[in-house]
Amino acid sequence: MGNLLPALSFSYSRGATYGRVPTYPAGDESDTRYAVAVSLPVADVANSVLGITGARLDRKQSRLELAQAEIDSRQRLASLLATQELSYKGWESASKTVELNEEVYRLNARSYELGAVSFDDLLQVEAELSQAERALVQAKADYWSSRAELNYLLGVAVEER
Repeated sequence: MGNLLPALSFSYSRGATYGRVPTYPAGDESDTRYAVAVSLPVADVANSVLGITGARLDRKQSRLELAQAEIDSRQRLASLLATQELSYKGWESASKTVELNEEVYRLNARSYELGAVSFDDLLQVEAELSQAERALVQAKADYWSSRAELNYLLGVAVEER
């Protein structure tokens, strides 16, 4: 950045002029000249104003980017909270389904021992119990995965259960 203040200069010169009729008293053949110059640093001022304006625009742009990042973070947090809640409800549902299928299997196994249910029916109930257990494992994995992602966003450790 250059000089932002105006400059003032003063100069004078004295000398003889030839070929001109002097207008001063006879005997004095010298000519004295005075000059005053004022300079305004227009280019420097314009560059400074443009620099300041650019800096203000950059600051506004960075504030907008920060606000957008905050909005994105809040949306991501809300999404992760909803996902965690849904995955926890899925875990609870899968746990209850396993409990019910275990009871159905226990009753069918007893019925098979008494001869009231065929072996194929018992195998079918056992397969349903296996599918329910697999769904429970997947529901737990989904919950802990969403929990880990949420904790990562919040900057906290995942607790053990």
